[in-house]
Amino acid sequence: MLNNVFLEDGSFSPERIGKFILRICYFMEVHSIGLDELHKIVDEKSIQLREIKNEIAESKKIVAKAKADEKTALGRYRLTRVELRRFTAFRKECNLSDLILKI
Repeated sequence: MLNNVFLEDGSFSPERIGKFILRICYFMEVHSIGLDELHKIVDEKSIQLREIKNEIAESKKIVAKAKADEKTALGRYRLTRVELRRFTAFRKECNLSDLILKI
């Protein structure tokens, strides 16, 4: 929720910050959570977010490598087609000169 509000508004007024702090304090009081425990929870979530960001970065690297490999493979495929055209032309010339090439 806090992220959505920040993304929509872009910044917080002092009054709004005060309201958020009161909500956090109320939440901590209702759930009997101390600052140490809250800090532990926030740290755990930070680690999880960092791991997710690392996984996303790794996935982007994998996708980039796959695209590069695809491009390389397509380049080889085109080269093969060029070679096939040359062979076909050579075979036609041989057939025209009464040489028979069997494949």
